[in-house]
Amino acid sequence: MGDQVGHTTSSSHLPTDARVAPRTAALLLVQVLAAPALAAATVYVSPAGNDGNTCLAPSAPCATINAAVGKASTGDTVVVAVGTYKDTSSEVVLIQKALTLSGGWDSSFASRPGYSTIDGQSARRGVQASAPGASVTLQRLIIENGTGMGT
Repeated sequence: MGDQVGHTTSSSHLPTDARVAPRTAALLLVQVLAAPALAAATVYVSPAGNDGNTCLAPSAPCATINAAVGKASTGDTVVVAVGTYKDTSSEVVLIQKALTLSGGWDSSFASRPGYSTIDGQSARRGVQASAPGASVTLQRLIIENGTGMGT
């Protein structure tokens, strides 16, 4: 359809329910092009944080990566301050949407001097990403002492 914009074509080869009047098609195109794109948000995590925070500002980070991932939307970036992160569930981090998990940030989230550590404590998976068809990006993270998937 994109190569036929501005051209008059016959729609007689289309089924009756697939025909769109030219004026209606132009209005639909304008509405689609005018829809604003949602900006990706940044969600913050620090060992000194609190999972009750909004986690949407460096001054109010979450304490756990899972809490931040839960507050993030598809396409967001979760930035993780340097520190060691543990959990008591079956995995330290569970990601079920497309997002970026970016570790190694200093406590003010102004620079990336190191790495963030996800520690499974030899009792759980470090990271489980189960977002079919979605892109999950991990940056500057050390994942240690994790267990396999198992049964």
